[in-house]
Amino acid sequence: MPDKYSLLIVENDAALLELLTRNFIRRGYAVTPVSHPRQALAAVAVKPFDLALLDGSLPEHDGIWLTRELKLRVADLQVVVLSAHTEPDFQAKCLGSGAFAFLRKPCGLADLEATFERALEDRIVAEETPPVGQLLESNCTS
Repeated sequence: MPDKYSLLIVENDAALLELLTRNFIRRGYAVTPVSHPRQALAAVAVKPFDLALLDGSLPEHDGIWLTRELKLRVADLQVVVLSAHTEPDFQAKCLGSGAFAFLRKPCGLADLEATFERALEDRIVAEETPPVGQLLESNCTS
């Protein structure tokens, strides 16, 4: 990893939050761990994040709601939802709300890391690609 990427982890299981936090700090991420959606919204209000890892089931709101709220505040935030939900449409709703990926619990740390790498690559490509209007304008000749 060239620089430390900032990672917001939102997980209400304290033991899993601690495990994920320690793991991704060791892997070079600057991690902000929180256990409640309100804490996540407060965190993005004061600090920029590259990635967010969200539990699908959280106090007061689910990962679908939180993904939408985070993406409204930070459009280029790459969100990964990690959930034990087995409802057939939950994954589709997560992705439809703006999540980059949905992973089902239990999930290996290597799978999470690979998903983060793809999400970061996707974000970099999006930042380097000019908007369509600019592409059309730059291709016009007079």
